[in-house]
Amino acid sequence: MLELNNPKLENTHVKTMTEEDFADLGMDNVVYVQEVSLDEAQFLFPEIEEFPQISQLYSVHAANGTPVLLAEDLYSAKEAAENNKLVVHTVN
Repeated sequence: MLELNNPKLENTHVKTMTEEDFADLGMDNVVYVQEVSLDEAQFLFPEIEEFPQISQLYSVHAANGTPVLLAEDLYSAKEAAENNKLVVHTVN
Protein backbone atom coordinates (compact mmCIF):
# COMPACT_ATOMS: atom_id res chain seq x y z
CA MET A 1 0.00 0.00 0.00
CA LEU A 2 1.29 3.48 -0.86
CA GLU A 3 1.25 5.97 1.98
CA LEU A 4 0.82 9.70 1.49
CA ASN A 5 2.85 11.54 4.11
CA ASN A 6 2.22 15.10 3.08
CA PRO A 7 1.07 17.52 5.82
CA LYS A 8 -0.90 19.50 3.24
CA LEU A 9 -3.07 16.43 2.67
CA GLU A 10 -3.91 15.83 6.33
CA ASN A 11 -7.49 17.06 5.92
CA THR A 12 -8.26 15.12 2.77
CA HIS A 13 -10.37 11.98 2.67
CA VAL A 14 -7.88 9.91 0.68
CA LYS A 15 -4.76 9.01 2.60
CA THR A 16 -3.69 5.69 1.06
CA MET A 17 -3.98 3.89 -2.25
CA THR A 18 -3.57 0.20 -2.91
CA GLU A 19 -1.14 -0.85 -5.62
CA GLU A 20 -4.17 -1.87 -7.70
CA ASP A 21 -5.74 1.57 -7.27
CA PHE A 22 -2.50 3.21 -8.32
CA ALA A 23 -2.23 0.95 -11.39
CA ASP A 24 -5.78 1.84 -12.41
CA LEU A 25 -5.12 5.57 -12.08
CA GLY A 26 -5.63 7.03 -15.52
CA MET A 27 -6.92 3.73 -16.95
CA ASP A 28 -9.64 5.41 -18.95
CA ASN A 29 -7.53 8.06 -20.66
CA VAL A 30 -3.78 7.53 -20.25
CA VAL A 31 -1.78 5.14 -22.42
CA TYR A 32 1.85 4.60 -23.17
CA VAL A 33 3.58 3.57 -26.36
CA GLN A 34 6.46 1.14 -26.29
CA GLU A 35 8.70 -0.17 -29.04
CA VAL A 36 8.52 -3.99 -29.13
CA SER A 37 10.18 -6.72 -31.12
CA LEU A 38 8.19 -9.04 -33.38
CA ASP A 39 8.51 -11.81 -30.76
CA GLU A 40 7.23 -9.50 -28.01
CA ALA A 41 4.32 -8.38 -30.22
CA GLN A 42 3.33 -11.99 -30.89
CA PHE A 43 3.32 -12.65 -27.13
CA LEU A 44 1.35 -9.47 -26.29
CA PHE A 45 -1.20 -9.89 -29.10
CA PRO A 46 -1.78 -13.65 -29.57
CA GLU A 47 -5.12 -12.98 -31.27
CA ILE A 48 -3.41 -11.41 -34.30
CA GLU A 49 -2.90 -14.08 -36.96
CA GLU A 50 -0.51 -12.28 -39.33
CA PHE A 51 2.15 -9.83 -38.29
CA PRO A 52 4.10 -7.49 -40.56
CA GLN A 53 7.54 -8.97 -41.06
CA ILE A 54 9.48 -6.07 -39.59
CA SER A 55 11.80 -6.25 -36.61
CA GLN A 56 10.32 -3.40 -34.54
CA LEU A 57 6.68 -2.59 -33.86
CA TYR A 58 4.92 -0.24 -31.44
CA SER A 59 2.43 -1.38 -28.84
CA VAL A 60 0.01 0.91 -27.03
CA HIS A 61 -0.78 -0.06 -23.43
CA ALA A 62 -3.36 1.14 -20.92
CA ALA A 63 -2.00 2.77 -17.76
CA ASN A 64 -2.01 -0.62 -15.99
CA GLY A 65 0.03 -2.28 -18.75
CA THR A 66 -2.80 -3.99 -20.65
CA PRO A 67 -1.94 -4.13 -24.38
CA VAL A 68 -4.46 -2.10 -26.40
CA LEU A 69 -3.22 -1.94 -29.98
CA LEU A 70 -0.26 -2.64 -32.20
CA ALA A 71 1.14 -0.37 -34.91
CA GLU A 72 3.92 -0.55 -37.48
CA ASP A 73 5.36 2.86 -36.58
CA LEU A 74 5.37 5.35 -33.72
CA TYR A 75 3.36 7.96 -35.62
CA SER A 76 0.52 5.49 -36.29
CA ALA A 77 0.48 4.31 -32.68
CA LYS A 78 0.24 7.85 -31.33
CA GLU A 79 -2.33 8.90 -33.93
CA ALA A 80 -4.60 5.92 -33.18
CA ALA A 81 -4.46 6.64 -29.46
CA GLU A 82 -5.04 10.37 -29.86
CA ASN A 83 -7.97 9.74 -32.21
CA ASN A 84 -9.58 7.89 -29.32
CA LYS A 85 -8.99 10.87 -27.01
CA LEU A 86 -6.24 9.16 -25.06
CA VAL A 87 -3.25 10.94 -23.52
CA VAL A 88 -0.08 9.35 -24.90
CA HIS A 89 3.25 8.88 -23.14
CA THR A 90 6.27 7.14 -24.61
CA VAL A 91 8.58 4.88 -22.64
CA ASN A 92 12.03 3.45 -23.41
